[in-house]
Amino acid sequence: MTLGELMNIRGIRYNSIFGHRAEDIDFDNPERIFYCLGFIVNHCRRFEFEIPEERTQTYGSYPIANGLTSGGHTMKQANQYRIYFDTLNNMPPELGSRLQHDNNKRITGSRFIEACYYLGFVAGSYQDSKNILMNIQSIVNNQLENRALGLGLSL
Repeated sequence: MTLGELMNIRGIRYNSIFGHRAEDIDFDNPERIFYCLGFIVNHCRRFEFEIPEERTQTYGSYPIANGLTSGGHTMKQANQYRIYFDTLNNMPPELGSRLQHDNNKRITGSRFIEACYYLGFVAGSYQDSKNILMNIQSIVNNQLENRALGLGLSL
């Protein structure tokens, strides 16, 4: 299960700008998703959305210029979404599997990070934690409600 799938099940629907080849993060169950979101809320240093300059800029992104890198390689041709963290200590393995192999303490996974955007995370260093937690709580409550209804319980 992915965060996007869980959000869709819980009534938060959006149209992804990514095709089928975009990377995502798979979770064993919704509880693991909530745990990882909690880690992100508590340890997010910055969300970053890079989009090639010839494409429409969204999410408070910044453009990737056309041309060559200083090493002579072609600049990135696709959207790049990242989350930077203040620590990697106790990072859930699902997030750890998306760590970049550098010293920047960042993960990639464009579909997952796009879904985070729809929970209230925004580009940059400031995150409205109260709003994000309220959005996450609405998914948790909806899940608990659905479980209770499935068991014939009233809340």
